[in-house]
Amino acid sequence: MEAKIKYKSFNTDKTIEELKYNLINQREVLRNLIIEHEFYKKLLNAPIYKSQKRNLFEILEGFKVELKKTVANNQILLNEIGMQLFQIDKKVECDDLLCDNFFIKEIDDLEFRIHHFHLENSALKSRMFEYLQHVIIDQ
Repeated sequence: MEAKIKYKSFNTDKTIEELKYNLINQREVLRNLIIEHEFYKKLLNAPIYKSQKRNLFEILEGFKVELKKTVANNQILLNEIGMQLFQIDKKVECDDLLCDNFFIKEIDDLEFRIHHFHLENSALKSRMFEYLQHVIIDQ
């Protein structure tokens, strides 16, 4: 059994610029996943599979459903990153410690969800690749 990497926040020691930089990096990673997910959709719909494989259609459809959910979650996270980046720009106006703590908690929550998303996305890709390598027609 693989050990999962647990999320740990170091945001309380970061500057506004560091928080913004990290969110922008995460946004770019998630944007790149959009292209990757489009490729997986085409791969799952391609007529390249051995038709005699047991439950082929059902398993491919299951992957399509999971991929659709992953694409939707990706978009939700991208939207939330956009909102946090907007809040960072407004944060400069807030010098209150309570405001700082609330702001950092919001970013921590978002980073936790992004971390969890990446773990789930990696697991889905691993399962798909493991299955597809056995059902794609050898040419």
